[in-house]
Amino acid sequence: MQSKNLNFKCRLCNSININTIIILKGFPRAAQNFISNLNMLNKDEPVTLSVCQCQDCGLIQLRNRPVSYYKNVITAAGLTSAAKKDLKQEWLPIINKYNLTGKKAIEIGSGRGEFLEIMKSLEIDIIGLENSKRNIDLIEKKKLNVIKNDLITFTKENEKKYSLVVCNNFLEHQPNIKQYIASLNSLLNKDGILYISVPNAEYFINKSVFVYELITDHLVYFTEKTLIKALELNGLEVISSIKKNKDNDLVVIAKLAKKVNIDNSINNVDQIIKSLIKKVNKYDDVIIWGAGHRSITLMAMAKLDKIKYVVDSAKFKQNKFTPIIHKKIISPVDFCRTKCDLLIIMLPSNWSDQVVSFLKEHKITCKYLVFEDNILIN
Repeated sequence: MQSKNLNFKCRLCNSININTIIILKGFPRAAQNFISNLNMLNKDEPVTLSVCQCQDCGLIQLRNRPVSYYKNVITAAGLTSAAKKDLKQEWLPIINKYNLTGKKAIEIGSGRGEFLEIMKSLEIDIIGLENSKRNIDLIEKKKLNVIKNDLITFTKENEKKYSLVVCNNFLEHQPNIKQYIASLNSLLNKDGILYISVPNAEYFINKSVFVYELITDHLVYFTEKTLIKALELNGLEVISSIKKNKDNDLVVIAKLAKKVNIDNSINNVDQIIKSLIKKVNKYDDVIIWGAGHRSITLMAMAKLDKIKYVVDSAKFKQNKFTPIIHKKIISPVDFCRTKCDLLIIMLPSNWSDQVVSFLKEHKITCKYLVFEDNILIN
């Protein structure tokens, strides 16, 4: 029986919030644990599978350890002529849509190189990454380009980027899904796409045959939802999701998620701060109404030491001092007794309208302006 990790964490999100679905005894040690003769029965000891689901990200997975050969692609059958034709028909639209002709590509887990052959015939400049020496010998006999390595080690040593990264039915074998997808991510150039296929757990669950889909080789079982989430948690944006092979397999195509660009925000806020300082400097007694997080941040960034007070109706803020510039916060009642040449109202949504109504009601005659996240006109 394989030992289990008592400190098990989700293979995707590292959560410890793991719910056991079922414990199953008497399963094969591995998909490839064939014995040569009946004198080797001692090597055919069954294992117990611990099937669980992460309550945070939803990923179905095994607590069991990976099989010894999890870094190698184990391919049982070759592609028939019809299968090769189907694969070409699948990939031609993808190549055209993403302008991949002549571009550099890499397949992670290349097996015996059959996918590499097809991609080469479609004029893709592809290289394989394979850990099995036996598979590499077969690939090299076909005069195809291949690197002997596993993905995690390769990405630690490699800085090359690719327009296409392919991982065909290999992700489900990996013990650390988060690290593996992050490594796939690192191979993409800025416009590159990632193509991943995995067995479709939802298909087997819906057919009520999921139990015999389980095997120690496959440590994780993706649904469409959890596969998309896995990619999104690792900085990728899914742009296409389909099912193929009569719904047995899931396919997603993803690209690097766009990073939030706040350059415009930085430039705009800089101009707002300059206009605010210029406006405040024109008056002697300036008061700001609003001690919310936006206003206190803006006051601090602008270093508005010249202002007199800050007004806020929240009693727990009154008679305290704002961060950084240390201006006293007063109540609306105290404001009515205070000399003010300019009141700047810094409140969100319709709260500003309520202050304007307050000013009219109490016949406050000082000049006021409502700050609306724009550059102030001086």
